[in-house]
Amino acid sequence: MSSPNPTKLALGLLLCVALVSLSVPFKGGLYLTNFEGDALHLADIVLRMSGGEAPHADFMTPLGALAFWPFVPFQSTLPLGLSYTAGQALVALALLPFIWRAATSRLPPATGWAFALLCVLLVTSLAHGDDRGITAVSMHYNRWAWVMVFVATVLTTLPPTGAPRPLLDGALSGLLLGAVAYLKVTYFVAFAPVLLLIALLRGDLRFLAAGIAVTAVTGAALFFPLNGMGYIADLLAVTNAPLRNAPGLPLQDLIIAPTYIAATLTLFAGAMILRRKGRGVEGLSILILFPAFLVVTWQNHGNDPLWLILLGTLLAAMWNTDRAITGAGLAALSAWVLAVPSITVHALSAPRHLTLPPASYTQMVPGRPEVADVHIPTRPAYLVRARTVLNDPGAPFAMLADRINEAQPATVAGEPLADCQLLTGITGTMEVLAQDMPSGTYVADMLSSHWLYTDQPPPPGAAPWNYGTDHGLTEASTLLVPLCPINARARSELLKLFEARTLTEISRNDRALTFRIEP
Repeated sequence: MSSPNPTKLALGLLLCVALVSLSVPFKGGLYLTNFEGDALHLADIVLRMSGGEAPHADFMTPLGALAFWPFVPFQSTLPLGLSYTAGQALVALALLPFIWRAATSRLPPATGWAFALLCVLLVTSLAHGDDRGITAVSMHYNRWAWVMVFVATVLTTLPPTGAPRPLLDGALSGLLLGAVAYLKVTYFVAFAPVLLLIALLRGDLRFLAAGIAVTAVTGAALFFPLNGMGYIADLLAVTNAPLRNAPGLPLQDLIIAPTYIAATLTLFAGAMILRRKGRGVEGLSILILFPAFLVVTWQNHGNDPLWLILLGTLLAAMWNTDRAITGAGLAALSAWVLAVPSITVHALSAPRHLTLPPASYTQMVPGRPEVADVHIPTRPAYLVRARTVLNDPGAPFAMLADRINEAQPATVAGEPLADCQLLTGITGTMEVLAQDMPSGTYVADMLSSHWLYTDQPPPPGAAPWNYGTDHGLTEASTLLVPLCPINARARSELLKLFEARTLTEISRNDRALTFRIEP
């Protein structure tokens, strides 16, 4: 079986990285259409790290340091938008040898080019994955991690088309798995056992030995530089935190819901066809990959089934080695067709970014040079809309309250709070709340990025994205309680941490309550 021309593929991938990465410099900044909360979270962490703080030591996050480290070297000379673009390009360049090796050693020409280009587009995308045409920096680490497990899976599952190099390929897979553990551990937990089992099924013991050894060495080498003990502690804290639920559909819906049933049937059909045609190992490999696909998709916001790209790649490569397996070719085509919406979102994100009208955008954090080139739509930034409950005492439909089984309202210092949650205006309200916020304030809300709108240092020990833990509480002297928070459930859970504490009211207005936390 032939493979992509190595030189042409390498040059094509380098050109792709360059072209996609030019979108932000040509635009004169990074323009985001959605998810400004995630952009604030990114800015919070990157600015902390560029200021000398370390994840898991100086602040809490369940994400590995590799999710943010690529942006930090550029932040000293470039604002965040350009740093983000340069960091994504850096990750793409670091992964190019792995992508190139998978495409040239395992895949036929057309499939190899498609797979390699899609991997580059995923790494450098300006969208997080959605069924809409948007630009966002949300969950960039998910895209990077998908590409890393894509490549490791291709190297593990498919036999080489040329001279086998099991030690090299096993080492490359192990390096990717070891690194992805410090990017987002969900991918490692989901894919590492499955790929280990696939390597055993193929009986490639040298590949398996190299993979295990390099995974272990990579994990050990990064453990202390990336605060491995703190990372484990943060992961355990979030695992037991009250706010860390699956951010999307129930797991069973990812199998049988109308949106996903065609993908499920395509995977099972492809596996059965391979097994009926005497390709038992390959068919079984696809079947045992399915749980890994499900777990990662279920855990990721939006439940974007990017695994269809990998499924189409694997089936196309298997069909290409034996054209008599016509059904495998049809299943591959079906997987690619089902992946078109996801592919389109990412492939068109850079061109879409160039078409956004700057006149309708504003700086996400006005007055802070480090974030000056990140822009969000003006109207959603400052138009404050909220979701409220009209069954509360004194509300228009209080008379209906006894007919529903509603949770008890959140309270602070014995005072019940109205059930209110922001829908738009997150950045605008955060800017206003920050104006009167004392230094060392613990914010009872999902985000604690208010400090970006002040000249204060970041709150020590805090979690930039709080899952309901007490990180940063012991260092705080003041509690800020928004009356209409970004996340009402987060406020409720965080206020439970103060039920046994003595709070002295400092101030109140129609936006927030402020308390001194007594020793």
